[in-house]
Amino acid sequence: MTTPDPDPRFPAGFLPSPIPEPMQPLIESHFTQGNALPQGGFATWPELVLHCERTTGPVAREGLHLVGIDDADCGRLGQTLGVGLLLVRCWQGVRRDIAFHDRVTIPRDIAAKHGLRLDLLRATVAADVAAGDVCGCVDVPSAGVHVLRPAYRATMKELVNLTRPMLDAGAALAPQLPSPASAHVRHLTLGGIAVLNRIRSIGYDTLSTEPHLTLAGRAGLALRRGLSL
Repeated sequence: MTTPDPDPRFPAGFLPSPIPEPMQPLIESHFTQGNALPQGGFATWPELVLHCERTTGPVAREGLHLVGIDDADCGRLGQTLGVGLLLVRCWQGVRRDIAFHDRVTIPRDIAAKHGLRLDLLRATVAADVAAGDVCGCVDVPSAGVHVLRPAYRATMKELVNLTRPMLDAGAALAPQLPSPASAHVRHLTLGGIAVLNRIRSIGYDTLSTEPHLTLAGRAGLALRRGLSL
């Protein structure tokens, strides 16, 4: 049995505060969708993306409708951005998802391509959790992490590279929205990009540690909310 997840990923990471109405209930709904991802995982990347589209699409379209946007192209952009943000959340917190939700979101086809055994990944994190390290917070990673790290980094690099273009949908969507929804979407997009950049900066090693935006990073996002992407 897993324990409740005191999840510090976004919205704590980079959502604007306060979230502008009338989007608050929808945004909160979106960020709980990650907890509904299946424990059985996904065989392929397209299967994962399709599941996320079915999860985030209705939320995106309803949010756009509430700000007076019913355009089909905007709906597709909103869905794509939502998928990208949900995947950012997954890659940021692989350890946390195993520790608290007993699930691995990494598609099996991409893991196999890079020689990453997901059964060993799950077992390694479970052993670390049993030793009291949920999120890779110890100074010296465990032996299991050392063994998996090269294949894990290669896998995560591909996943980050596949996810990054999805966030460009936010750059295309934001100018088509009224204020303050436009600034909000811009902020979400910049936040997702910032988290992916943090993952790159640690060599894609979210197995050893769970990256978060620093206070300076959050301040930078707040400063850029009013600027173009």
